[in-house]
Amino acid sequence: MNKVMTRTLTSCLLLVGLNSQTLLAAESPKEQHPDSKGFLALGVGAFAGQSPFGDASAGLGYFVNGAYEWDNGLFVEVPGGPNNILGNTSVGYNLYRNTHWDVDFLASSARSDADTKYIQQDGSELRFTKNQTNYLGVRFRGIWSGLRFQLIVAPELSDDRGAYVSSQISKHWTIKNWHLFSAYRVNYLPGDMLNYYYGVNNTENNNNNRIEGLPEYIASSGLSHSLHLGATYPLTENWLFDASLRYYHTPSAIADSPLIQSNLARGDNRSRNALGLGLSVSYVF
Repeated sequence: MNKVMTRTLTSCLLLVGLNSQTLLAAESPKEQHPDSKGFLALGVGAFAGQSPFGDASAGLGYFVNGAYEWDNGLFVEVPGGPNNILGNTSVGYNLYRNTHWDVDFLASSARSDADTKYIQQDGSELRFTKNQTNYLGVRFRGIWSGLRFQLIVAPELSDDRGAYVSSQISKHWTIKNWHLFSAYRVNYLPGDMLNYYYGVNNTENNNNNRIEGLPEYIASSGLSHSLHLGATYPLTENWLFDASLRYYHTPSAIADSPLIQSNLARGDNRSRNALGLGLSVSYVF
């Protein structure tokens, strides 16, 4: 694997979540301790990645991964780490549960705060601070024929950024002490949300990515696709090792933005789609 590919492998970890709960990622600590109503894990990891949203990079980072559900059905989830397939921090209420299915009311975000960057010809950057996109929605989760399903439907995003739908299917295996899984996710991203982050509008008194010299661009809606392969191994009763490989396919509505096209041309080893690798160890309380 060449040097670029090694670096190519963190952006995706930060995205897939661009972005993207009690079916927890891989075999979560909660699944290993079924009598517990929650868990908390603190970890440190090495990450490498390449994407259209930032220069190819590699480094170290720390994360918090946890969840707790009260007897009245209220819960909070703070997913983190390389094997997070749940999305962003969420709070919610369980509406229905049986042996195979869960239905939750969920408050979370479809996209975190972001600095949209534009790399100018001289190499300097223009930055536009973009607020988090939140939602109130319903989440359906279930297990059927050895497969795990998740569907999130949010009829309206914050600041009138449209409707949001996220679907995911995953498969888990246990081989000796290794827990392996694969997950495939498709998100519907509304045009109003994508236009907020990646549109170009140079009309007077408009601060949404106003860049003189770039053509006007109004983003349409799009589908994002991501594939996640993960492995977890218990080093001791409390210490876990995780490995993760992620691929994220960037929707054309994002990739066609003049902001992204310019950054791909002028950035450091950026790519249209994202690939990320993560290795971590965490301590479970």
